[in-house]
Amino acid sequence: MKPTILIIDDESLVRENLKTVFVMEGYEVVLAENGEKGISRFSDSEPDVVLLDVRLPDIDGKEVLEKIRKIDNNAVVLIITGAPGFEDTVEFIKSGAYDYLPKPFDVGELKFHVEKALESARLRKRVEDIERQEIEKYGFDKIIGQSKAIKEVCSLASKVAVSSTTPVLLTGESGTGKELLARAIHLSSPRRDKPFVIVNCTTLSENLLESDLFGHEKGAFTGAIRKKIGKFEIAQTGTIFLDEIGDLYPKLQMKLLRVLQEHEIERVGGTFPIKVDARVISATNKDLTAMTKNNEFREDLYYRLNVVNIKLPSLKERGDDILLLSRRFVAEFSTEFKKEVKLSNEAEKVLMIYQWKGNIRELRNVIERTVLLSNKDTIMPEDFPEDIIYADSKSAAEQSDKKKPLIDIRDILPLNNLEEMYIAAVLDKVGGNKSEAARILGITRQRLARKTTKKSL
Repeated sequence: MKPTILIIDDESLVRENLKTVFVMEGYEVVLAENGEKGISRFSDSEPDVVLLDVRLPDIDGKEVLEKIRKIDNNAVVLIITGAPGFEDTVEFIKSGAYDYLPKPFDVGELKFHVEKALESARLRKRVEDIERQEIEKYGFDKIIGQSKAIKEVCSLASKVAVSSTTPVLLTGESGTGKELLARAIHLSSPRRDKPFVIVNCTTLSENLLESDLFGHEKGAFTGAIRKKIGKFEIAQTGTIFLDEIGDLYPKLQMKLLRVLQEHEIERVGGTFPIKVDARVISATNKDLTAMTKNNEFREDLYYRLNVVNIKLPSLKERGDDILLLSRRFVAEFSTEFKKEVKLSNEAEKVLMIYQWKGNIRELRNVIERTVLLSNKDTIMPEDFPEDIIYADSKSAAEQSDKKKPLIDIRDILPLNNLEEMYIAAVLDKVGGNKSEAARILGITRQRLARKTTKKSL
């Protein structure tokens, strides 16, 4: 597809000469002899680059530039003008012009400037495409769920996203989707086109984490052979996500407090402060209130981080969201593994009964494993790992027992007997094929052999 260039100039000879030059270069050329027509043709043709003369018969070039920028704030406009004063040039650049070129100009130089402007437009489009893909993948509408609990979380998070500076603390059990929510907040904020930097506060030693967060100067310590830029500097004008903040070392808690208070850092081995502008979103599965009372976490830092607290619900608190997530994961992994698999009604009942202590992360892992190992088009309960199958049996037994008044504890089968009966039933179903039985039970053949030997099956 040919790039389009719009030429707005009141001199017909200039317009026609430029048209000839750029048609020969492979451009689609649109012409306008005054400001009003230039604005109209910009709106109609959506050009990649605009050449704008500042002296037009009807509207001042600066006003044309401003109106074009209102139509498309990312428009790439190259000013062509007679010798402008320095102040005029500065004003045009401030108003959003990409560059300027004084008349009379060399054709080769003009082509170079236009190609440079076009490359800028292409780069901007690539950035916009990446940003759109990120939003499509990680935006609030990609947080799956219809439960009241998750809707309240998304509602609060979307309100918080409007601010570009307010610190946010995400709390909740492990595996509830805190990183996904942090990314959604970032992508819905004014900082969406800036970096989103993730730091896990548990993975590094104190010294390495300090260097990772704040950077270090060359020679700051043994092995510091060159200067390193820290994550706060990398996240400049964007968002930094501090995961597992409850595990942050005391020394680094103090340095983080300085960032939140003074908006500056100092590299390890550095001698001067560096201003930083990054929104801080932190997350933890720990009780920071209790930790502050036990002097395990700085109280002043806690209040700085906890300007807005968003508590993510556990999966068991989200009701039918379990099924929505399960179906979504089945579809995702069916595509990845090139299979056509769906959940049976019985399998969905098992998923609803299980407690999911690992929350969404555990559910996703179970579905991935099950789809990968399945050789059928419908997932049945026996295709799940044994702990999930037993949870189904145990829960069903518990529900049945609740309906029986005054039951005698002696009537309940020991777990070993229940396991023995279940293994025997599976072996019977597969005609004694231990490899197939082990696959259904979600255990190794060797483990099954030990169990059958022990139970004399």
